[in-house]
Amino acid sequence: MSLGETNDVYIKRHTEVNLGDNKLDKLLSKEEFYAAAPPASKFEDDGMSVKITYRWRNVPVYLPEEAKKHNLYNDWMNEKKKIEDYLNNILQKIYETEKKETDFKKVLRIFLGTKQVFKLLKDEINDLKNYNFEKAAPDDLKDKVNRINEIRKKVANKITEIAEEKHKEEIKDEIEDIEKRIKEKNDKKADLKKELDDHEATLGVDIACINGEIEGKKETIEKLKKDVTDVKEDGSKKQEDEINGKTTTDAEKDPDAMISDLRSNINKIENDIKILNSEIQRKNKDFAMIKIRNQNDTNNIEREIKQSQNKIEQLRKKINNVTVTQNKESSLNVFNKNQSQNEIKGELTVPKLHSLPKVGTLYQIGGNNQKCYLAISDWDDFDSGKREAKRLYEAKLCVERS
Repeated sequence: MSLGETNDVYIKRHTEVNLGDNKLDKLLSKEEFYAAAPPASKFEDDGMSVKITYRWRNVPVYLPEEAKKHNLYNDWMNEKKKIEDYLNNILQKIYETEKKETDFKKVLRIFLGTKQVFKLLKDEINDLKNYNFEKAAPDDLKDKVNRINEIRKKVANKITEIAEEKHKEEIKDEIEDIEKRIKEKNDKKADLKKELDDHEATLGVDIACINGEIEGKKETIEKLKKDVTDVKEDGSKKQEDEINGKTTTDAEKDPDAMISDLRSNINKIENDIKILNSEIQRKNKDFAMIKIRNQNDTNNIEREIKQSQNKIEQLRKKINNVTVTQNKESSLNVFNKNQSQNEIKGELTVPKLHSLPKVGTLYQIGGNNQKCYLAISDWDDFDSGKREAKRLYEAKLCVERS
């Protein structure tokens, strides 16, 4: 075709073409992003430019506007509250025990040692309360939960230990009180024996005195009887003298009257002896009653002493086997419902959840995990974000909207 004809083509030295937004279907690394280009089909030759400059703007994958923060965050919030409540419960048990220092004054040495252990455990518990359980690796999370359970058991054992030692001291005090009462009973028993011995000694002296008095009266009776015999002999001699013609004076008393007086005295003394023998019988009877009462009292005391000694033996065996009524496992049980087997034992269980992303924020569309997005806002998080997105439900890596 000749120049100047209507179909002439005008050659341009330079042409610029704006291809608009190049929307990428996946998030690329920084280097890949800036090197990304539209499809080759977009680069068309206009047939009349010596040079064509194409311009475009790469647009990364942005978080869909309808996406909501993933339920995993709420699940972890509940789990962290459960862990925090569990730790606070342990702290509460420690504080309650520390407030009872006056109750443990008998085991103060053990109690002060326990307080030192508690101080270290409280510091560790407070550190655990600030730990990011939600972002921990599975093995690290398991180790932390196991450590919490170890702390719980240690606190429970320490509380039980000082409670048991306190109980042992209380038993020892009870034994000491019983031993004091046994000593008092033995003293009472000795007093009863001395009292009985004193009664017996007094009785012996009294009876000896009465017997001495009786012997004296018996001697008097023998003497009076001899006097009766003598009077009788004198009477016979008098009669003989009268027969022989001898005379007697008026002053001489009638023998019969004398014998009557003597026999009257003998009867009186014999009656006195009967009274004295009755007194001996009465005293012996009274002593017999005292002895019975004394023996009964002694037997009662000995029975009480035996019972007290048996009680001491039981208490000494109890010291060696003393355990507090409170169950070590249940004493720190935090959860009361919906418990797993471990929780029933008072143990904290490892949350069965994915850990939260180390970078970015996890989102979801709908109520399932099929449409999940991990949104980041910094190129430095790209490599970590790819790994986290794959771990978390094969989420799609995207850019957080500002």
